[in-house]
Parts: sequence; structure tokens; C-alpha cells
Amino acid sequence: MAPLLIPLVLFALAADPGPVPGVPSPPGGTYEAELSQLAVEKAKAEMKAQLEATLRDPNVSAADKADVKSRVASVHLKLAIYTTDRSMEETVAFYGKNVRGATFLLAERNILVDLAEVAQAGRLQVSPSAEKEWKDKMGRTARWTRDDQMLQISVEDYLIDPRDARVTRKTVVMVSSFVP
Repeated sequence: MAPLLIPLVLFALAADPGPVPGVPSPPGGTYEAELSQLAVEKAKAEMKAQLEATLRDPNVSAADKADVKSRVASVHLKLAIYTTDRSMEETVAFYGKNVRGATFLLAERNILVDLAEVAQAGRLQVSPSAEKEWKDKMGRTARWTRDDQMLQISVEDYLIDPRDARVTRKTVVMVSSFVP
């Protein structure tokens, strides 16, 4: 799930887990409060590290540093993770119909590479049996980002759980929104 949990950190130290207003949960979806909280905590930690590095960087002008600080202070990340037993295709079609302008980009992802990233981030071990089971297996991902970059919906066909590094065939949806 690393690709799902990592990519949305832009400028938001203020973040809360919870459903994003105006974006419905997927059909048959369950809001995953603990996974959402873990994703928010990860986003905050990554942003804090990126912000500190930027502010220490002598190649970044004082004006640019001030701009970054003001952006960080002016936005708030809202993030929700859902799981559903519905197929990825059905879930993507649902959001394509119910969220104005949502057209998804589809890609494959290497499950074992993603599992290794999640395990490393959580300081967990990937068992040899899991390595054998997921070697050379591909999953799918679908992403849509609104034109203003303030709303993103990501859908994946396997849950790689950051709590225990287990892989489950379950559609996962992450909805994230940056609000002023």
C-alpha cells in the first residue's frame, strides 16, 4: 500500500482522518478509521521532514521559504481510506459516475515491491512465504487528481496492511483533499 499511502503529501502539516465532504464512500465500502489515521500520521511525518529540509536548504531563497511556510499554514489535509469487496473496476466506474470530472489513469504495480516498502516503513518483516507468494505478482491501481490538485482518489486491488504487512485481495480506496 505504499503507493497509496505515500504520494499525496504536498503542503499539509494540519491533517485529519475522516470522510471527505462531497465524495461518497465506495459501494459496499467500510471506512477504515485506523488505516486512515496511520496514513495521516505518515503524511504529517513526511511533510515535516520535507519542510525542515527545505527550510535548511541554502539554495532555497528566503522568499521561497516564506512562500512554503505560508502554504503549509494555509491548507489542511483530509484523508479517508475505505475497503470494499466490490471489484476495482466497479469501484472506479462508481467514482467516474459520481464525482464530476473523474477520469482515472490505470497502471500495474508490483505487489512484492509495495509490500517491501510498507514493511520497511513500519519496521515489519516480510516472511519468506509471503516473498515467495507475491514474487512477480502484479496488482492494479487507478488514480484521479482533480485539475486544481486539491482532491485525489486512488483505488487499488490489494490491501497491503501497514499494521502487519499482510496482503489481502480487497479493493482499497483512498480519498484525499487539501482544503484551505
